[in-house]
Amino acid sequence: MAQKGAATNAKGKYREKLKRLNRHLIRCEIMNEDPFPGDILGQRERALRLFEDEKALDNMPDTGWTSVPINREELRCIKKPPPIKKFVILRGINPTNSGKCRNLPQLR
Repeated sequence: MAQKGAATNAKGKYREKLKRLNRHLIRCEIMNEDPFPGDILGQRERALRLFEDEKALDNMPDTGWTSVPINREELRCIKKPPPIKKFVILRGINPTNSGKCRNLPQLR
């Protein structure tokens, strides 16, 4: 029973995304504006501007959604890799000899 409710909820969220995108495209058509102005953006930034949810386009396949003929190229966005995690250098530990601390990588 819970799986059916979760699937229905997911369909509702997907449908709401499409409705919001459709309203945006219609508004831009009426106002004679470019629906996706400016440079190509990262997919999360484009999703934030369109849907006010930066993760709204995360599940979009590379070929685009199958129910509507739209993909990242038409949305003028690209899928960016997640940011690189930074290493934290702890106070009092010599980073050139971090072999004594197992949590830090050996720096050379």
